[in-house]
Amino acid sequence: MHALAIVLAIIIRHDRPDADYLNLGRQYPAVAQVQQLGEGVLVDPSWVLTAAHVAAATAPAGSFVDIGGKRYAVRAAIVQPDRDVALLHLAEPVRGIEPVRPYEGRDEKGMTVTFVGRGRTGDGTSGPQRDDGTLRGATNIVDRVEDDVIGFTFDAPPKATPLEGISGPGDSGGPAIVRKDGRLWTIGVSSANASEPGKSCRYDSHEIYARVSASSGWIASTMRTAPPSNTGWSAPVWSTELTSAHARAWLDAVHGDAASMKAFRIAHRSKPFLSSRPEEKFVERETIWLRDYRDAKLEGFATAPGRIALFLSTGDRWFCVVMEGEDKVDAMFDSEILRPKP
Repeated sequence: MHALAIVLAIIIRHDRPDADYLNLGRQYPAVAQVQQLGEGVLVDPSWVLTAAHVAAATAPAGSFVDIGGKRYAVRAAIVQPDRDVALLHLAEPVRGIEPVRPYEGRDEKGMTVTFVGRGRTGDGTSGPQRDDGTLRGATNIVDRVEDDVIGFTFDAPPKATPLEGISGPGDSGGPAIVRKDGRLWTIGVSSANASEPGKSCRYDSHEIYARVSASSGWIASTMRTAPPSNTGWSAPVWSTELTSAHARAWLDAVHGDAASMKAFRIAHRSKPFLSSRPEEKFVERETIWLRDYRDAKLEGFATAPGRIALFLSTGDRWFCVVMEGEDKVDAMFDSEILRPKP
């Protein structure tokens, strides 16, 4: 049974200089970073293509992408049902960068592609080792084509391409790009690594990308009709009157000290979760929460089935904290939201 790991960087050959992969990555300015969660690619001046599991994790308000050194607010995140494909509708179009259009052909088998991403990197012998946030490119050959996915194998030399590589942790949603008929096309979206245990993101590991041609009709229709977000979140409520007692208890605890955080943990988290890790791991996380959010002001919230997102501010910085069920309080990130003016 193969493990299926969500791809959250570019893993390179052990016998090629990293500088070559960095140089290749710089040749693809249309690759976007999605709210420090994963990657995407500009396929139209106002649209970024990414993986559904990346889009679903973006903030329910204030999400953004970085393209070409500029930050763009996301107006809507639209996920394709039953596929790991999504589109992010930008609040303003990107100027001066050529989009890499979705590929509609069905002849991907044997194509040489370029992967681009900035997640954790390493090489085929060591796997992911470090995270420097730098864009890299790597090449590979499509060796698997199914109805809605395409696949790749991370071959070791001498079978490998000159800049052979594969996606690694941090590259989810990133593109597989080909050059055909004098222009660039997006043929895949990074979805998962399917390999034997211990071989993920190493030589002989297998990469799965969502097949863009299988979603080309949905992509065209979505960009034409520009629907609202369908990730399940409500519209933001700009109020401090929380509807969730659990969220209120966490917020009160994080405005206190280590003792209040421990009291919250004991009173509001499940027994299986409390027994799942040592005490010091809880204390480590709670210390970070106190450091970052003790002085944070609640500005508003949004809800989804089984989840609530808190919008917090500390001066000029805004944060989104997503709580899921009793135990998950770890989806936290800067958020470029601005509270609406009265």
